[in-house]
Amino acid sequence: MILRLLRWFYKPTNFTSQDDYRLEILHYIQNGPFLNGRESIEATLDKEDKQRHDLVEQDPQSCIKILTDLISSPNFHDELSNYAFHRQNGLDHEISILLGICADLDPQNFTAIVVPLLSDHQQRPLLMDAIGFSNSPHRTQWLSKFFDKVNELSDDEAATLVCAIGENSENRVEESRRILQKIRATTPHGRTEVHNEIDLFLPPIEN
Repeated sequence: MILRLLRWFYKPTNFTSQDDYRLEILHYIQNGPFLNGRESIEATLDKEDKQRHDLVEQDPQSCIKILTDLISSPNFHDELSNYAFHRQNGLDHEISILLGICADLDPQNFTAIVVPLLSDHQQRPLLMDAIGFSNSPHRTQWLSKFFDKVNELSDDEAATLVCAIGENSENRVEESRRILQKIRATTPHGRTEVHNEIDLFLPPIEN
């Protein structure tokens, strides 16, 4: 009932309590940004991105805890989709983006709270996407435990891993290249999606 009221009466504000902040995050995840439908796509995306950052910047550490508590519930999709309209199929995507912003703004708490959860098979896809959305130079470090376990990952997870390593390469070129070469060598040729992602960052192997 509270979330239904928030849907109709929401106004951006500074948060006065943890409960208020949690409700605001849940409401954003479910309903998305508050935009003018007549704006251009570029303006809309810029405004959406700003609203996400404004939301997380209020308290990045609390945002991390709220989001990780949320996804740790086995029924969180059902709980949220009871209220969501057009975002029912995008809940994981929106949570990943918000966590990626958290990673940029508070890498210390992201490392302490989120990274250990990568061991959970259920939460891993969403969390790997979050790291992929992050611009943090720590992305490679956060994903390092999977460098020798690519064949234990799904194609989507492995592609996210490759992307995170490749996009971090401008800071650590040789290290990133070495890791990607190793992943390429140990990934079966049949995993086309993974190899296509690797080819974006490494020159193709000459026959």
